[in-house]
Amino acid sequence: MDSFMSWVGGKKALRDEILSRFPLYYEKYIEVFGGAGW
Repeated sequence: MDSFMSWVGGKKALRDEILSRFPLYYEKYIEVFGGAGW
């Protein structure tokens, strides 16, 4: 999902790189740096 606001320090530009490093299968993911929580 794309945010309607840009955010300083946002990871939108790195989204594809970050997702490529996720395992294909996992049971739980906890985001400790939620930022604005969008």
